[in-house]
Amino acid sequence: MFNKVPAVLLSFPRRLLSVSRACRLLGRMEPALVRCVPGEPKLTISFSLAGSQKHMLRDQDEPLGKVLSRIACNFTKGKAKKTKRNAEQQPAETSELAVVKLFLDSSEVEHTVVNSEAWRDGAVLQVGDVKYFVTRNAPTFTTAEMPISLLAGFPVCAKLEVEFGDLHDCEFVWFKEKVPNIRCGRKPEDMGRTCKLHTRWTNSPYSDANHQASMLPQNTNEVFHFSCCSAQASGDAAAEHIAWTEVGDTRVYVPSNQDIGCRLKLRCTPIDGRRSGQPIELVSTGAVEAGPGMCTFDTRHAYTAKQVDWPSVRVVSYNILADIYAQTELSKTVLYPYCAPYALQLDYRQNLIKKELAGYHADVVCLQEVDKGVFLDSLTPALDAFGLDGVFKVKEKQHEGLATFYRRTKFKLLSRHDITLSVALTSDPIHGELLEKVSANTSLKERIVKRSTSLQVSVLEDLSQAGRKVCVANTHLYWHPQGGNVRLVQMGVALRHLSHVINEVAPGAPLIFCGDFNSSPTSARRLEQLGPGGVVHHGATVHLPPLAERLRPAGLHQLCGWLPRLPGLHLHPAGEHAGGAGDPFAQP
Repeated sequence: MFNKVPAVLLSFPRRLLSVSRACRLLGRMEPALVRCVPGEPKLTISFSLAGSQKHMLRDQDEPLGKVLSRIACNFTKGKAKKTKRNAEQQPAETSELAVVKLFLDSSEVEHTVVNSEAWRDGAVLQVGDVKYFVTRNAPTFTTAEMPISLLAGFPVCAKLEVEFGDLHDCEFVWFKEKVPNIRCGRKPEDMGRTCKLHTRWTNSPYSDANHQASMLPQNTNEVFHFSCCSAQASGDAAAEHIAWTEVGDTRVYVPSNQDIGCRLKLRCTPIDGRRSGQPIELVSTGAVEAGPGMCTFDTRHAYTAKQVDWPSVRVVSYNILADIYAQTELSKTVLYPYCAPYALQLDYRQNLIKKELAGYHADVVCLQEVDKGVFLDSLTPALDAFGLDGVFKVKEKQHEGLATFYRRTKFKLLSRHDITLSVALTSDPIHGELLEKVSANTSLKERIVKRSTSLQVSVLEDLSQAGRKVCVANTHLYWHPQGGNVRLVQMGVALRHLSHVINEVAPGAPLIFCGDFNSSPTSARRLEQLGPGGVVHHGATVHLPPLAERLRPAGLHQLCGWLPRLPGLHLHPAGEHAGGAGDPFAQP
């Protein structure tokens, strides 16, 4: 049920009626957790029996008596094992089955009642002399994971998923180690020894050596006790003796320079209304590292310190470079030879990307080259914490794709209309005319149909005005420098599809079209469908320029007159709406 949950279950007093507190209030009963979801054939019953944790999976329509009999048998077997003195000793005589009953409102539940009806919230399970307080569908974290890389000045947000609760209502408390743990990568069996201060601080690949040196203790002969980096939060004895200082109580924590060298701990409690489930604790496997200092986006953040007020909408489009492309030899030696190897590492780049995106306070964010794992494990939990929901469209036969996020206090997702451009061209009748013209050039058609280029289309509703809709499109066109003819056809398919979606689903809705169009500012001005920044607004009719002569050598001059003219669409470069003169977002 849990996915990567390095967590320690806690029991401590709370204002809400938590499972542990409810048990204490009812005569220190043990907890019994029941998960029973309508429509599923099974339910689970979890509790501690005879010193071991039990997780019973039973049919929902099974009579209660069968479950109670199984519990009685397990309890009796557990007691019998404890009576054995050694392997040669003969098993003790069979003990009588323990008394096992289930009570609801002080009345015993009949054995003929089916499980789905018997295991109610607030019921009491009695096994021998032990009583259990039953909690049905308690709020529970099903996924809980801390990020690996922690940088001072950059937001830290755990990946969390909760069942039977609302993540936005959960409670969070952040802690840091009181004394920085200087780690040297020793094995767990070395835990408890002493280690002289060395390379962990001064050899950090992420930061300036002088800056880190200023954070070091002045007495370099001092001896430090350490906890091994590989120690997990799931029960290491050493972790229990670490002293922690509370530093925050929000879902996102931004470490400061004072946190460098310290691990972080997050205590989070799942909540559903007035009920709370078992809290968990997550401890980072590594310590906070020094950040890279001033970033280029820090200057831009000065213009986006606050969200824009309705009816304005702030839009961000960003190709974040998929990890599968960043780690190629071409990237390291030709495309980005000026980048230090650590700067291309995914963990490091994710910290910068999340901080940059959060600082724009955008209402709509369109991203390209998003690794599927990055979307699920990093961007979604981080941007969710900053008020954004997102959708993802993976490329066919690829591990990266397109992601669109929108501010949930301003927009609601109504529908999605994603396509793969080559598939739509060859299968959707609305592209029949274009397909006929492209088919006249066999080599061009082959190049187009081999491409997995996608178009992500999301229709959103403006929550401030019922019925008002906006269409958000996101794409990443063919990359090759000599692929202008392919990109032209891809854009033709995209525009025709968008025209169809708007007419059918959201008549009169404005269109925001973002993406990496792999075009220079001059090529965008020549095409006029796309301006620098790629934002299309409602207002007039697109008039196409005379491209025929430029495209005649590629055999595409006849297509120029075909490209769809979308009524009501007019291009405005994004820079014109970002803040006027002096705006660092404005395009040249």
